[in-house]
Amino acid sequence: MANVKPEAPETIDVKAHIALAPVERPSLATPSPAELPQHSPTPDEKGFPHFEDGDVLIVSGDGRSWKLHSTTLRNASGRFKTLLDENDARHITKKQKIEGKTIRFKLEMSASEDSPDIRFRSFRAFSSSSKHSFQVNVNGILNGLGHHQLYDNLFKCFYNIDPEFSAIGDDNGSRRIYDAVSLLQAAEYLDAAKTVRIVIEAHLLRLDQMIWDHVEVNAEVWSDVAIRLQSPILFREAIAHIIGKWDYPNGLKKEFLKSQDNGPAIVKLAEAKVKEIKDKKVHVERLLIEYFPEKMMHPETPGLVPGRATYATDIYLWQALCLVRQYVTSAYLNNLHHRALDGGASFYRSIGMGGDAYLGRDVLALFHTNFSMSSKGKTCLQSAVEFFKDAIKPIVADLLVLGTHGQQAPDRVLPYLTCAEILDEELPWVIERAEAAVKQRD
Repeated sequence: MANVKPEAPETIDVKAHIALAPVERPSLATPSPAELPQHSPTPDEKGFPHFEDGDVLIVSGDGRSWKLHSTTLRNASGRFKTLLDENDARHITKKQKIEGKTIRFKLEMSASEDSPDIRFRSFRAFSSSSKHSFQVNVNGILNGLGHHQLYDNLFKCFYNIDPEFSAIGDDNGSRRIYDAVSLLQAAEYLDAAKTVRIVIEAHLLRLDQMIWDHVEVNAEVWSDVAIRLQSPILFREAIAHIIGKWDYPNGLKKEFLKSQDNGPAIVKLAEAKVKEIKDKKVHVERLLIEYFPEKMMHPETPGLVPGRATYATDIYLWQALCLVRQYVTSAYLNNLHHRALDGGASFYRSIGMGGDAYLGRDVLALFHTNFSMSSKGKTCLQSAVEFFKDAIKPIVADLLVLGTHGQQAPDRVLPYLTCAEILDEELPWVIERAEAAVKQRD
């Protein structure tokens, strides 16, 4: 029999593949002040950012101010709940209320004491006996620097007002993604992440293909961000890429992944899923060389014992079975299965595609140089081979499930599988809540 075996796929350079992505790695580094967008919001119909009955005045060093409600701020932020202590509130008389003097608290924004990042602010409360003015200074409302937009967006989220992320000059979404992640970081600093999670997730998902491209390129970062957002869809997207790249040479920055706050939980889940998928691959590979179609099976019945004529009718099916199994076992011997650099992705995809992906007419022509047949015989064998290739497609179907949302084209197919299934109860924040509940009961 002619030596019918698959050709080994070219070694895929993960770095080169990532470079083909239409985005650069989204940098979360601090931009220079000149790069920060300017922001000059005007109050909307709801009164933001200066509510007439607001009782908290927040001012920045250059005169930008917000007049908000203490109840809203306390409900949204653990930090503000601590700062806005009723014992420190300024007493407001009836006359002052009539005159519109409703401010009971004053908070001043300043550079963060815990972070050198110029985007993030610390808040300092002034007591009612302070000499600092409790009047709103609107003169500086249009003079805010870029970092004010970050807190303007944060306060908007507290009031269920959509934040503003500028798309001007942002063709690949990097600026909008940067702004969204900055908003999350600012909220976390104020213990207010729960208030912004849904808003940020919705904003990111509206970017559609742009966000999927960023997650693909920088899955390590996005797995951590997704946990902080408690976003199942973003986490599943990121972890699918992480699991797919896990054993790929230079496919992941594992040390960086482990160093993140949520790194241990991500690594634990990824390692478990990598093993789960490997076990599934081994099972699939066994099925591929054990499969018999029902039409080839002829069990004995009380009234019939299959004879030579019965099996003679199946001669082309048996020949086709030998050819397909030779292809499959040759792939195993050449380490193109689960031990391949791509985890067997190319091999499984060939089986899943069928048709001319393997054992095409050119290969059968080579076979016929040693095993000649009539034209009709060649046609029958070709049909039998195609029958087998179609029949074994379902065996690899689960491995070929696309667990990501990013668009793939024939010239841009991921060099790894993304079939990992993450159940709701396997999401890290769900596990954390469940463990906390158990501890509380104990």
